[in-house]
Amino acid sequence: MKTKNYLLIIFVIILLTSFIIFSLFKDTLTVELILHYYDSIKLFIEKNFINSVILFIFLYSFLILLNFPIVSLLSMASGLFFGTILGGFLVSIAATIGSFLFFLIAKYFFHDFFKKKVLTYLSKFDNYFKKNELGFLLLFRLSGLPFFIQNLVISFLGVNQFKFILTTFFGIMPYTFIFTNIGSNIDEIINNGEEIGMHLLIKPQYILPIMLLGFLTILGMILKNRLKL
Repeated sequence: MKTKNYLLIIFVIILLTSFIIFSLFKDTLTVELILHYYDSIKLFIEKNFINSVILFIFLYSFLILLNFPIVSLLSMASGLFFGTILGGFLVSIAATIGSFLFFLIAKYFFHDFFKKKVLTYLSKFDNYFKKNELGFLLLFRLSGLPFFIQNLVISFLGVNQFKFILTTFFGIMPYTFIFTNIGSNIDEIINNGEEIGMHLLIKPQYILPIMLLGFLTILGMILKNRLKL
């Protein structure tokens, strides 16, 4: 068996193990758990700020690499402990690092196969994608699709590494700052009798700016092709 196949098996085992661990502990990984240890975590961050930032980026990147389902909870925790702005930037940096590592791994294992089996029969799409790579990537990040699906599809398409990093960092920012803003206002949300959940994302003040960004991205792609820029 080729080395590539061995590495793929190891990577799949790690992914499966991470999901098994998540399934065993998913009921305890809640906002209530974070709030229960709020004082202890806050005190640790105040005494070890730089180390806390490094630890958070490492942990978040690792969870993104493994496509662990609790990253949205960790995004809210970032807002709670670091504030909306700093927390948002930390999440964007960590998510970009983790996504890029996953991108490199998935591209190494699957891009050639996907190119031969799929893109060969979608040559028109492949050509159109290459002409509008930045727009497609940004639009894909704004789509709200599960992050795992986004990273996997983009890896299959074999995009330029610099464009991947650029569109990931800026494309996830709108959702990132929504999560960190929710996290920084958890006390207010709970006091108002609201339940913490994904339904908070579709509030007009959050979703309308994202829809506007998506519209402007599509408009830019259309104009670019019509003007042949």
